[in-house]
Amino acid sequence: MTEEGATDGHRIAPVEDLPDGGTARFEATAGRRQIEGILKRDGTAVVGYRNSCPHEPEVKLDRGLGALVDGDQLVCHKHGARFDCADGYCTRGPPRGRSLDTIEVTVRDGTVFLTDERFDGGRRID
Repeated sequence: MTEEGATDGHRIAPVEDLPDGGTARFEATAGRRQIEGILKRDGTAVVGYRNSCPHEPEVKLDRGLGALVDGDQLVCHKHGARFDCADGYCTRGPPRGRSLDTIEVTVRDGTVFLTDERFDGGRRID
C-alpha cells in the first residue's frame, strides 16, 4: 500500500508521541491475528519491526519499557544480539546475518500509519 493509500483505520500514533531515539510498541492485526511490533523513531523517520528476536522468536525486544537502543543498534536483552536500527540486520549475536521482520509503516503529516499489506489495522499499545 502506498502512502496515499493509508487510511485513518491504519493510523498508529503521532510521531511526536514516540520517544526520539527510542522505541514504542504497537499491534498490527490481520483479521483475528495480532502481531506485536516496535516502532523505532529517529527524528521524523520511523521504522517498524516485529517485536521478536529471530534467534528465539518468543523473546521480545521491547518488554514494555522500551527496547534497548545503543547508538544505531537495537539490542536483544536476552543474548545481546545487535540489530541495525535502519534495516534490522543482525551484526552480532546468535542470529548474526539474519534480520528482524520488518513491518511497513509510513509517516504522513506527522503521523505514523501502518502500510504493510499483510495487516488490516494497527494501534499503539504503550
